[in-house]
Amino acid sequence: MNTIAISTPSPTELVMSRTFDAPRALVWAAHTEAEHLRHWWGRGNPLDVTIDFRVGGAWRFVETADGTEHPFRGEFREISAPDTFTWTFEYEPMAGHVAVETFVFTEEAGRTTVTGTTRFTSQQDRDQMMQSGMEQGANQSYAALDAYLVKIKLRHPAADPERPPGGRPFLRFVQASSVGIRSNNCVVYVTISCNIQLPENRIAAPTPTAFGTNDSVAS
Repeated sequence: MNTIAISTPSPTELVMSRTFDAPRALVWAAHTEAEHLRHWWGRGNPLDVTIDFRVGGAWRFVETADGTEHPFRGEFREISAPDTFTWTFEYEPMAGHVAVETFVFTEEAGRTTVTGTTRFTSQQDRDQMMQSGMEQGANQSYAALDAYLVKIKLRHPAADPERPPGGRPFLRFVQASSVGIRSNNCVVYVTISCNIQLPENRIAAPTPTAFGTNDSVAS
């Protein structure tokens, strides 16, 4: 079983590291986009996600577990996509106890390691976090992320660099045309390369007439 590796390099720090069988771009998207976060961050529980992913932007997640709402909030301080981001982290029922978390994403051979370093204002805050069941909850969330990555790995554009933005497949074709300039008894032929985005279930080659026929233009 793939579990989180935990260390405490100083009295006010907590470091957690976990590796996922997915490319960095996809794991980054899963950590920074609301459409993905709601599927795993709450350990499989219903999660309301509000996120403004920019430096100075706010985030707020509300997890509902056993009929009780658990709200978390913070603000983004640094972003360097797709390598690292830093946010503040606060559990609203314990307002005023604000931690600063930095996440680093590294990829090797198609697998991505996420290392999160949390810095607390005091050792007491750190120890209380560790005693609150944080390790179990983090393992449950990342287990949910493992399962979610399997579902989306084959259809998310971050997992396929050949796909255009939006994730829809495209059909590439090349058509040669003599439309151009005739000079000194020479004709310049123009080659046109197009990417056509189509719905997932409709991939069909366009007909040449849709883009015109070969015509000569005299100078």
